[in-house]
Amino acid sequence: MNLPIPQIGKASYTYPAQVESVIDGDTIWAIIDCGFDTFIREKLRFHKIDTTELGTAQGEKARRYVRRVLKASPHIVVCTHSYDKYARYQADIFYLPGVSSYERIGSEGLYLNQELLDKGLAKPAY
Repeated sequence: MNLPIPQIGKASYTYPAQVESVIDGDTIWAIIDCGFDTFIREKLRFHKIDTTELGTAQGEKARRYVRRVLKASPHIVVCTHSYDKYARYQADIFYLPGVSSYERIGSEGLYLNQELLDKGLAKPAY
């Protein structure tokens, strides 16, 4: 599968994936399709953003937003970067409501990391 990679830094790999669960506003569990009938379960941390911790109103609001968006869009495209200090892949997350075609998500998808910044639910993290 040849999916476009946005100009937001050099990603290591681009994968189709399915959302398993939302942990908080900037971390999810996903089942990643590595090809050749190989699937892995990974905890993904959204690349270059940070949401407020759970237990705060803003943190809960960010998690609710991510849950709502990804419930309607369980098929995602993930552009991975390096691991963080907790062994989570840093990832750019793309989705397209109601679409299961990874090719369409990769070419037309919405960039969830940027949406969280635009809505004031996250701040840049470097």
